[in-house]
Amino acid sequence: MRKIGDRNVSVELIAESLNTSVSTARIITAKLINDGYLEINTQISSKRKWYRTTLKGNSLSLASAAKPIKRNTAEQKLLELMERVNKVNRDNYFLYRIKKVVVFGSYLSNKDRLNDIDVAVEVAPKFDKDEQIRRNEERVKKFEEKGRHFSTFLDRIFYPELEVMKYLKSRSRAISLHRTEDLILEQVEKKILYDDELTEQKL
Repeated sequence: MRKIGDRNVSVELIAESLNTSVSTARIITAKLINDGYLEINTQISSKRKWYRTTLKGNSLSLASAAKPIKRNTAEQKLLELMERVNKVNRDNYFLYRIKKVVVFGSYLSNKDRLNDIDVAVEVAPKFDKDEQIRRNEERVKKFEEKGRHFSTFLDRIFYPELEVMKYLKSRSRAISLHRTEDLILEQVEKKILYDDELTEQKL
């Protein structure tokens, strides 16, 4: 569910993402549909079937096994995250910028102990289309020149974006990162921490 996110996927993409056969992916897809985690996207006209996550599927992707943290610790973690957001936007190494940061979930409650901090970010290219493609491919090739390999074709395509997301998370189990496109954001209370159109940060 986390890998699919807000994207439309086919059985073939699910197979690639899970590193399994197409026949096995069909069984998994059918099970996910039957259990209410996936649904056919009827808005796409194509011979190939495309699927998207349901609200139940999005809720599952938000599940966390992290140990509860105190609110003052959560506030510090959130401040550190915003510092990383600023670095991503300033540092030319990163090929994508952060347009918006939204916090939601238990952080907005009055609870003193939180399971994690749910944060959604909107990521955007820093360059025009042709330059972005060139720089992305250059970054991917440098990764491969170091003898490293991508598990799937999708991992290769989205590597420059994944770099940004990994840096933002910084291996913190307290931070649960999401995209602002996630459907669940339409169903919950949320607070904008940063919006580059407003050029203002608020905590």
